[in-house]
Amino acid sequence: MSVAVVLELAASDQASPGSHALLEACNIGMNPGTCVFGQDAVPAREGSAIAVVSWENPEHSAARIDVGLRVRGAPQWQVRMLSFSPTDPEVERWRTAGFAIATLVGEAAARDSAAPGPQPPPGTTPADRRDSTVAAVPIGPTRSWIDAELVSTAGAQLSSPAVGGEVRVSSMLRRSWFFFGALGCTVQAVSIDSLSIVRPNASAGIGLVVLRLRERVELALRANARVELVEATGVDPGSKVTGAGGQWVGGVGEALDLSWMVSDTMGVVAGGTLSEMAGSTDFTAHGHVAAHVPAVDVGILAGLRLGLP
Repeated sequence: MSVAVVLELAASDQASPGSHALLEACNIGMNPGTCVFGQDAVPAREGSAIAVVSWENPEHSAARIDVGLRVRGAPQWQVRMLSFSPTDPEVERWRTAGFAIATLVGEAAARDSAAPGPQPPPGTTPADRRDSTVAAVPIGPTRSWIDAELVSTAGAQLSSPAVGGEVRVSSMLRRSWFFFGALGCTVQAVSIDSLSIVRPNASAGIGLVVLRLRERVELALRANARVELVEATGVDPGSKVTGAGGQWVGGVGEALDLSWMVSDTMGVVAGGTLSEMAGSTDFTAHGHVAAHVPAVDVGILAGLRLGLP
């Protein structure tokens, strides 16, 4: 089977002179198949493959290659990590990546050709065999995931930290970019007038995976828009009268996440957060400030990551 390989690179990488060496090496390795860049590709067909090449840093000292071969309508994915010595010439690194793509596609095509086809049940007719279908299961990198984390933030001053949780749903946009949405809440107890400060919040934004190690460990940066309700409830120690008050506050936030996927569907994640709200919030009792929630807050998060199909 002749295979057409579509090469996907970042715009800056495709503009590099080394990309032509990668394309040439891929075509040599794929003969009689062909390799083309994404914008030159024809519509996907049976036997076509896609190769995503991601250089891990500007020095091109390591690369990740994701190859998906379209078989029976679904891509079957493989991953190869390449590491280079500082003494390796730049053009040879690109050529090595091109030959590696051809090798991965060839291995996948050989496995598919060697795999026995589905056997029809006894007594089926040739017409029955023509109508039978095979559902291929796509295998590839995690594209979406859910993080469920415990959260601890500084919260109101002169008090114990606020604690709570956050659930965040993320989905990849491209090789390293992703977007996410999150819901969370923290609770903090203040000794003065038995104040309890509750801060439910919602956020949405975009993230970037800045480092990948051995396909399982990732370091990512996130930035988001954020809105939260800062609400306090207190009890006067003398009259035992309960009072409450609060306000909605908008702002932005940033975070750093370090994750490790123990398996294809389960992992752990931890990190730090920084939020800058539009203003601070003060709660007063008997004419004095009982609690001051600053506009800038820092926190830590840790929990589980669940990979989605």
